[in-house]
Amino acid sequence: MENEVAREPRPLYCRINLTVPVLDRFFNDQDTRPDFRLSRESLNALLDLLGQERRHGWGATIETLVFLFWLACGTSYRVVSRAFGMPRSTVHRIVHRVTEEVVAIRHQVIYLPRTAEDLEAVSRGFAGLARHRAFRKAAGAIDGCHYILADGGYPCLQHPLPLITPYRQPLQGVGPQRFNSHHSRARSIIERAFGMMKTRFRSIFLKALECTTPSFLK
Repeated sequence: MENEVAREPRPLYCRINLTVPVLDRFFNDQDTRPDFRLSRESLNALLDLLGQERRHGWGATIETLVFLFWLACGTSYRVVSRAFGMPRSTVHRIVHRVTEEVVAIRHQVIYLPRTAEDLEAVSRGFAGLARHRAFRKAAGAIDGCHYILADGGYPCLQHPLPLITPYRQPLQGVGPQRFNSHHSRARSIIERAFGMMKTRFRSIFLKALECTTPSFLK
């Protein structure tokens, strides 16, 4: 009895819906990656960024789980509503609301280097990936610088931002071959990152989003 009292009580929603498997797995500390495509550590970090307090709705945890499940599975609101045992219209509202909240915090986690120390750390990382000190001038990568490494689908530019691309085929000499090899090592991290996101959050990449365009994109 003492153990039951000491344990943190479950949210009211989960106590009422104990037969919902997706929530039962979450609140019983099972692996969150199969359902939500995020580790529990990453999921908790997202919850901290979004904030735990809400004056209305189903609570931050439940709404974030609904949003992540929809995002990860690339499925319809109807399927998500059945998985969580809630009305389809509620799922629709939750997805829209949490989408706006995620967009609002994007600058906290997605940004170019802001200080000289940030830039130095990023530059060291690219030099390590490329295994060549010449790439300490790189500050970012784009899938296809002071500012940016790109694949052969982009032009090699100096202005408005330096865009460093590999030598085009056919290659002549050892120098271009070595440069392309180091360039590929440094730039391929962005391809792997997008590949992971395509697999993890299928709603974004495999079908049209059932969500209105955020105001900042209009």
